Amino acid sequence: MEKFGAQGLQVVSVHCAFHKTDDQAADKVRAYVAEKKLAFPVGLDARKDGDDATSTLRLYKTEKLPLLVVIDKKGVVRFTADETADEEKATALIEQLMKEE
Repeated sequence: MEKFGAQGLQVVSVHCAFHKTDDQAADKVRAYVAEKKLAFPVGLDARKDGDDATSTLRLYKTEKLPLLVVIDKKGVVRFTADETADEEKATALIEQLMKEE
């Protein structure tokens, strides 16, 4: 996806830990981002009290992670895929979307 950066593609990650685990802690997420030298923003998803699912998981109606969501320039979800995402299909769609106004 780095090859599209010069064309305006923005990659954003949202960390969604299942259940109430220590993995949800902001300091652990920051440490992971630093360790992996991630060059894109990584948000920490919110969870309502008593709810095992995070806001993002509820919004996209999934329990599978990682989840790839491609949103076009107008904010319309154009593609979603779970951990079995087809990289070639996603890349072709992104190439098409980068040409759109």
